[in-house]
Amino acid sequence: LEPGASYFGDGSAGTVIVGSNGPVEKGLVSYYPLDEAGGSVIHDRQGPFNGKFETFMNPPKPRWQRSGILGGAMEFAEPGVSARLPGAKIAGDFSVSFWLRTSKSDEPLILGTFDLFLCQGIPKLIFGGWPMTIKDCPRLDDGSWHHLAFVWDQSGGKRAMSLFADGNLAGTGTGPGEGSFEGFALGMSNQPIPEPKCFIGSFDEIRVYNRRLSPEEVKILTD
Repeated sequence: LEPGASYFGDGSAGTVIVGSNGPVEKGLVSYYPLDEAGGSVIHDRQGPFNGKFETFMNPPKPRWQRSGILGGAMEFAEPGVSARLPGAKIAGDFSVSFWLRTSKSDEPLILGTFDLFLCQGIPKLIFGGWPMTIKDCPRLDDGSWHHLAFVWDQSGGKRAMSLFADGNLAGTGTGPGEGSFEGFALGMSNQPIPEPKCFIGSFDEIRVYNRRLSPEEVKILTD
């Protein structure tokens, strides 16, 4: 196994997903490398939870880029398109890791298990109705690739949520009494039709874990 390469499995025991700086495989339940060459299905290379593109107003027109963090990437190039990832239902600790690239300052990123959006280029996050305090985060609307990771820890009675940006702790907070992961949508908001707020930009390398990642593991995923 070589760092810098991607190894996909069928979700069976022993499957290893290798990132750009080695494997972070323990507890990995869904992995979306977003390397599709076409179509509207978003393949889960670790589990059975394939996603799909959706639309508000027009037929979905997914765009697949050849140049992402590893392999290709998924691009939202026009308003009205979103993507739904059902994901495994996880009760307890979980983590979500992904890359994004955008030059827009005020956009929805994720809606569902937790709500994540950009406000003047800075991420804002709400989980179970509880907002997170963002203390130290760079602007993410510079047109470059940035890594984000959300970690939920309710071990030992904790209700701790953390957001990492480019491998560094950017925000913390206290969440609901019991948190769980139940999938999410990318690139859409809960603003009503006919003018929903839509994401313009790209996503890549989406990973979902049924455990909390350590700061060191988050760092590995950014290298």
